[in-house]
Amino acid sequence: MSMRATRSAVYGSLIVLGAVAACAGDQPRSIGTLHPTTYDYQNFNTYHRNRDTLVVVYGNPLAVDDAALGRAVGDAMRASGVQSNFTTAPGASAEKNLRVVVSFGRRPDNRGLCTLKPGDRVTVDRSGITEVHAAWCWSERVDSEVSSYVTAITSLDDPRFRALFSQATRELFPGSRDVNRNNGRLKIDVP
Repeated sequence: MSMRATRSAVYGSLIVLGAVAACAGDQPRSIGTLHPTTYDYQNFNTYHRNRDTLVVVYGNPLAVDDAALGRAVGDAMRASGVQSNFTTAPGASAEKNLRVVVSFGRRPDNRGLCTLKPGDRVTVDRSGITEVHAAWCWSERVDSEVSSYVTAITSLDDPRFRALFSQATRELFPGSRDVNRNNGRLKIDVP
């Protein structure tokens, strides 16, 4: 690729990212939500309701202790009202084949979140927004996925941190009343 083409691509990316950051505001926004036909809220109830759910976190946008970040993510996910104990240190009640994978920033080699392995690193974008991708995984299969962002979060106590994860969790696990199947398509009606 020529230097001019590279420079154009970089400038184009900066313009798009600047526009996204300008639109982000203080309220979390979803970039996209995926609920394949395998998604079934009854599966959530069977395997997660009032039980521990393993949460695996990749990336660290705040350069805080990884354990503290994991606890804050779990606490914010529980604030969504979804009935599970989201935690990075689950007990015996957790279903061993199911987990939620959270990534701050880009996935390595654009691989799916459910295929990430311990030790994989993600690139955290520090462009004025905090971007979060989350997937509910059954082994390496994605049962639901959401991508959300908000203006750059400054600390674990920032109210936007809790709001971002609370919204993302509700979209990741929409209740049966929020899911409408029409001709094989899934429509999610989550506020």
